[in-house]
Amino acid sequence: VRVRVRVRVRVRVRVRGDTVCFVAVHVPAGDQVRDFHRRVADIGDICSKLEFLECLRLVPALEHARGHRHVEVMKFRPPLSLDHHDKVIWMGDLNLRLRCAGAEARACALDPKRWRLLSGFDELYSAMASFRVLPHFQEGRLDFAPTYKYDVGTDVYDSSAKQRAPAWTDRILWRGSRVRLLSYTSYPALRTSDHRPVSVLLSYPPTAAASTAHSRSEAAAPATAAAAVPATRGLHSPPPSSWLREKKRAERATHGMHSSTAPKLPSNRE
Repeated sequence: VRVRVRVRVRVRVRVRGDTVCFVAVHVPAGDQVRDFHRRVADIGDICSKLEFLECLRLVPALEHARGHRHVEVMKFRPPLSLDHHDKVIWMGDLNLRLRCAGAEARACALDPKRWRLLSGFDELYSAMASFRVLPHFQEGRLDFAPTYKYDVGTDVYDSSAKQRAPAWTDRILWRGSRVRLLSYTSYPALRTSDHRPVSVLLSYPPTAAASTAHSRSEAAAPATAAAAVPATRGLHSPPPSSWLREKKRAERATHGMHSSTAPKLPSNRE
C-alpha cells in the first residue's frame, strides 16, 4: 500500500469461524484544510489497496504424514482485500482534528459535560457522515477527553508556542455484523506521551459452523476481540455473503441520498 502513512500494520486471523482483520495506521499530521483532505485520501487508499497475499496455517497432526503439527504457507490467489473479511477493526492515530477555535476546543475538553458538544466538530464524524471515509464502520461514543495533545508527563494540553487545539486523534472503529460494544475508553493516567492511549472491547457470537465444531458449552460463550491504540475466508473464497448483503443494502439505501438526510452530527447546543 503506497500512501503517505507513517505506519501501517495489518493482521488477519480466524476466530470462531469468522475472519477478522486488524488494521493499525498512523496518518500524517497537519492543521490545515489541505491536510484534512490528504488524510481522507490516504485512509481511502488504504481501504481500497490493502491486500493479503499469503498467510500461515497451522496444520493439525492428523493431516500431516509424520503425525505432528507444523506450519505451512498458504497463497491467496487472487489476493484478499478488506471486503474478504467478516469483521474489520480499524485503529490508530488518524490525526483528524476539531473544526473549531483552539480556545473553544480547550475549554470544552476540560469539561466532561461538553465533550458531546465538542465531538460535533470532529473531522472524522464529518467525513463519515458524508460517506467520504470508512463507510459502514461504527465507533463507540467519545465519552472521554480528547487524547491529543498534552505536555508530556502532565494533564495540560499543549502549552508550546504552537498551542495545538485538543482533538480525538486516536480512534478505534469496526465493521461487521453481530458485534456488540462492551467498552471504549482512554487512559488519562498514562502520561508518558503527548497522546493518551485508548482501547475497545468488542463481543460477537460464533458462527453456526463454528458452533457445530465446538462443544456446546464452548460454543455458547461469545468471542471477544480487544484492540488498543498505544500513545506513541479462507483460500480462494469470495467475500462473506453476509457482509456483501449488508454492503449492497447500505449502498442502495444511500444511493441518491441528499445532504439533508445524511446522518446528523451532535447538536451544537447543550
